[in-house]
Amino acid sequence: MSRLAARRACLGVALLALATQAQASCQSDMQLFNALAADAKEEAITQALSDLHASEQCGRAELAQARRATASRVFRLAYQGMLSDMPALRIDELLSRSAVIAPTWRALALSGTRAHQAGHYDRAAQRLQTALALIDDGLETAITPAEKTVRDLHQLASESLLLADEFIAPPQVRGVTSGVLAASVRGFAVQRTPLPIGFHTGSTEFTDQGLDAVEALWVALRGQGDSPVEIIGHADERGDDQYNMQLSQQRADTVRDWLLSKGLAREINTSGRGESQPLALLDASAYTQSQRWRLNRRVELLRGGSSR
Repeated sequence: MSRLAARRACLGVALLALATQAQASCQSDMQLFNALAADAKEEAITQALSDLHASEQCGRAELAQARRATASRVFRLAYQGMLSDMPALRIDELLSRSAVIAPTWRALALSGTRAHQAGHYDRAAQRLQTALALIDDGLETAITPAEKTVRDLHQLASESLLLADEFIAPPQVRGVTSGVLAASVRGFAVQRTPLPIGFHTGSTEFTDQGLDAVEALWVALRGQGDSPVEIIGHADERGDDQYNMQLSQQRADTVRDWLLSKGLAREINTSGRGESQPLALLDASAYTQSQRWRLNRRVELLRGGSSR
């Protein structure tokens, strides 16, 4: 063996020894982290994570794992607080803290649900859609939630979006639209998606919010294959039946024409339902009459064939 080869071999052995030593140190630090983070107090849990970072012995993957574990522990404190007499403000603080440490679908879903119940629909739409995106990301969420859980979250996110003051664009997961406009969420095939594509009263002219929504629909559809879809116009129960049916059809046609004018290359069917198909809500009693009218004035995306 040449002298240079011998030196390289010695260097390789030394680097391997250092890596093995670092791995052992990280394992030791992780064990200490788990022991300290088992404390049922937020300060102890977050301090354990801070100490782990300060040790500088663990790599990116181990630290990410520790952050998710810390976020989950803080989330459990919030959830347990809901079952006891913990003040609502403190529960919301813990949920926000959990999301800052490492966003998890459970914390965002619970935070979004609470925001929806409080009437903060913009905030709810943002957090619930992010929860759906995290569920859809197998790297972020290893265990798939029950399909009913995903379906209910999608429905609540849709209702929040319909009631929000502004259009909350759905997040992207590796370049593919997620949130309410996802074609599927972790095995749950999304067939119907109600959207806040709004129009000025009695017309087919988009509101600003409606234009934002139809643009987001275009972005989603151009990345979701080329199978046919249907755009369905809906109206609330006020006004003449025939007028509502005609206007809802015209509005569906307007959405289709706009999408095609942007170069969307897929078959788009349209139909108008007027007031005949009110939105099936998770809890209709949670809304005022005016909110129910707003939820019913919608444009619906149907995947997987015609509704006729």
